[in-house]
Amino acid sequence: MLFRSVLAGAALLALAAPALAEDAPNMIGKWIGMVDSAVMVGNTPDRTAEPGKKITFATESLQFTFDIKEQVGQRFGGAMDAPKRSETLIGHLYPDNKSGMMLDDDGQYFFNLSDANTMQLCYDHSKPDSKVIACWTAKRAQ
Repeated sequence: MLFRSVLAGAALLALAAPALAEDAPNMIGKWIGMVDSAVMVGNTPDRTAEPGKKITFATESLQFTFDIKEQVGQRFGGAMDAPKRSETLIGHLYPDNKSGMMLDDDGQYFFNLSDANTMQLCYDHSKPDSKVIACWTAKRAQ
C-alpha cells in the first residue's frame, strides 16, 4: 500500500512539473531601450498617398521605458514613457511564454523574451496621416 502511495505521488509530481515549467514569466518592472524609427507622413484622410509623401528615418535614438506594474497570469499592464509622451500599456504573452503582444494608446508592439531581463521588440502604428515602425532591445532595470 505504501508503495502505491509513493508511486501515485511520484506520478502526480511528474505531471505537475511540465505545468510549473509553463508558468508565465514575471514581466513586472521597468524595461528600458533606445529606439530608432522609420516614419512615413503625408497620407490624406481617405488614406491615399499625397504627391511627395515623405519617408524619414530617425537621426537620433529616443529612450522608451515600459513600466509594467501589474500581472495576472499571461496578462499585464502599466505605462509606456518616452520623451514628450506617456501612454497606457496592456500586454499578453503568447502560449509559448517567450513572446507576446502589447498595445499602447495608438499602436502595437510584438516582442520576444531573449532571457528573463531582455526583450526584443518591434512597434508599429498606421494612422490616416502617419505610419511608424521601429525595432529595438529593452533591458529590465535592476
